[in-house]
Amino acid sequence: MSVRWLPALLLCLTLLPGPAPAQGNPRQLILQGERFLNMGKPQAALGEYAKVLACCEQSPVGAEAHNDMGVAYAQLGDLDQAMAHYQAAMDIADYPLAWYNLGKALLKRHARGLTGDGSDGEDADLRRARKLLTKFRDWLAAADPATLPRCITWQRDEFEADLRQALRETAQ
Repeated sequence: MSVRWLPALLLCLTLLPGPAPAQGNPRQLILQGERFLNMGKPQAALGEYAKVLACCEQSPVGAEAHNDMGVAYAQLGDLDQAMAHYQAAMDIADYPLAWYNLGKALLKRHARGLTGDGSDGEDADLRRARKLLTKFRDWLAAADPATLPRCITWQRDEFEADLRQALRETAQ
């Protein structure tokens, strides 16, 4: 082979598309997981989110996958796993839906009487839930509507009503 063809060959090789990720497009996997959640198939959703975490855990899409895994575990009734994933989402990125979801999970745990430090007559879960839900409320009030996640845009009135109720529960 002539050396003069080498630069052209190298250029062609660099223009070829690389191998597709084995897991698929992370955004598409998130959307597929959301579809499974909406269909009441949280186990299938967990599989999609696990693929996202395998490639992109320490990224904003990884934070979203952790949050959505929390939603799936909550649907399965595993509040501890759900809360761990909400926390993981918050550890990776400032992820507002994780604030809301963890706040709601803490309220649920408080209502079940599963925790409470009792040091000042108030449950630690209740204080943390109030803090997270207030943070979410303030973010929602200041957010540009064009940048809100679809789940909020499509159900904003329901979110706001639920948030008001949850904040009332933290005041009790």
